[in-house]
Amino acid sequence: MFLPPQLQVSPVCGAVTLALALALAFTGAGDAVAGSGQEAAGTQAQDRRPRFEASVGMTRIKAAVIDATGEPVAGLGPSDFRVWENGAEQEVTLVLDPVRFSLDVALALDFSASIERDWSAVSARQAAHGFLDQLGADDCVFLLPFNSQVGPGVWGKPDDVILRAAIDNQEFEFYTRLYDAMLVAHDALDQRRPDSASAAAEELDDTLYGTWMEPITNASCGEPLDPEEARERRAALVLMTDGEDSGSRAGYADALMASWRSEVPVFAIGVGQAAQTAQYRGTSWNRRELRRSSSRQRFEAFAALQDQLREIARVSGGQLILQQDLADGYATTLGLLRGYYVLAYVSPESVEQGWQELEVKLTDARAEVVVQPGVYRNEDSHVGAVNVLREASVKFAMGQYEEALADFDHVARFSPDIGAPFFGRALVLEELGRYAEARDSFARSLELRPGAPATHSKLAEMSLRSGDYAQGWEHSIRAHLGGYSQVEMFEALDKVSEPPEDMRHRLVGPVIFYMRPRVAELDSQIALADVSHEILAGLDTTPMLAVTNDARVADFTVSVWVRRLGDDGKLSARLVLYDLAGTTRREQGLTIEDVHDEEAVEAAIGEALEKARDWILSRHEG
Repeated sequence: MFLPPQLQVSPVCGAVTLALALALAFTGAGDAVAGSGQEAAGTQAQDRRPRFEASVGMTRIKAAVIDATGEPVAGLGPSDFRVWENGAEQEVTLVLDPVRFSLDVALALDFSASIERDWSAVSARQAAHGFLDQLGADDCVFLLPFNSQVGPGVWGKPDDVILRAAIDNQEFEFYTRLYDAMLVAHDALDQRRPDSASAAAEELDDTLYGTWMEPITNASCGEPLDPEEARERRAALVLMTDGEDSGSRAGYADALMASWRSEVPVFAIGVGQAAQTAQYRGTSWNRRELRRSSSRQRFEAFAALQDQLREIARVSGGQLILQQDLADGYATTLGLLRGYYVLAYVSPESVEQGWQELEVKLTDARAEVVVQPGVYRNEDSHVGAVNVLREASVKFAMGQYEEALADFDHVARFSPDIGAPFFGRALVLEELGRYAEARDSFARSLELRPGAPATHSKLAEMSLRSGDYAQGWEHSIRAHLGGYSQVEMFEALDKVSEPPEDMRHRLVGPVIFYMRPRVAELDSQIALADVSHEILAGLDTTPMLAVTNDARVADFTVSVWVRRLGDDGKLSARLVLYDLAGTTRREQGLTIEDVHDEEAVEAAIGEALEKARDWILSRHEG
């Protein structure tokens, strides 16, 4: 059988690990599929475990209190705050103030070459050390350096040698994997708190697996907290960068959704180039200058970065800090952390699902309150479902397959539009020898997470076992082109069947990376989730094309550039296609009358992808 040289390359992503494949996978925008209505196989008729109800309990929100001079205001209690949810005032019953309650902070630091160029390595390291010097002795820090590599992250106390050495020994390199670093930082904080669900773990598996390093945990910090300890600590993510993202396998939408779902405020520090665009906003440019000015292009790129970081900070309850100097950026952030409170009130008993607006004021209006704009309530608790998935993964690892299967079935029944429990139950069914059911469950997972190479790889195995060799070849080819080496699977299939006639052509066929729309607003990202899912599903089933979640191995990138998304759901956009070098590009119109109308989305995307496929194949073959 023909095996081109590239098939001998080691797999990009490596083997799937259950812990990451299943861990708390409830956030990816591409997971949102409306109206599936499909129940998990093997459902028990009487399951007395509760649904993951979120209607009772405590609502925790974040608020920073700053006086007129920009200094934090400390020492406030429940009686000093007034909170309204959807216009109805709530009784604040708990306040964690920044003086008496310690902090768990993820400090994600940009170690790209531009930082060293603009500040020197010595100055950059000194500024980071200065930030740690100002933290409290009982605070814990997850230090996460990033450039072309994310991590390894290090947990420790601010004065621990391991943290200081991580700063001093980190090299400055090219690229700024900003979004990847945000997902890893969120996950590190979420894993420490028993009342939190990892908002990033699914993307860590599907997008970043094999490209970031496991954290180093110091005995004094980083271990999971018990519930009592967690209630008495605050958490925050501090992100410092001087430039736009480059090299990330995750996208802005991934980072935004993770920040929205997480209970941790994000304080984003834009320094140097990332802060310069503020002075250009409102500048007039004539058409000739627009055509010729590379400065204008840089302005637009950094202005877009600011808009994205501002939205991430807003939806998480944090803040965007723009400073020209590294030390000033850290100092401003420290001020906000010192004034950052956690407020809690009893959740309303009856409330509609979805986004709930928040308003927070001081009883004595002597200072400014920076607060998250709202909370998201769902009929089912994200945290409750995630905890069941965690338990299921542990049971699977211990060989308790029937118990693990019952947990996966439970989550799948009440969250039928989520891919993780279907993937998990398929792995268990495979171990139990129930291969036909496992294949169906892997297939359902692929419907919910189209383009996932790991799932294609498992479906290739199931197809080989069932004798459906044509599907085995199809899934194996797509898995291999997506980044999972299939040399052994190709050889196994070749022993029992003939490869497809177009095998040679397929193995050098175009691989597509889909980049979600770069709209800053959270509401727009949520509204466009079905559009992204339909595009991915269309690409993943289009003959002669394959999908990857690693932009570095893609031949072409497909993206949606939004011109306008109206309140009525009408989308006016451009479907943009460009090659690996970014030099060959095609733009075509994309209009959807209502992004909430499944049939309208499917029809518009189908027509657009048919034209896109013809263009991609003509360019690739040429």
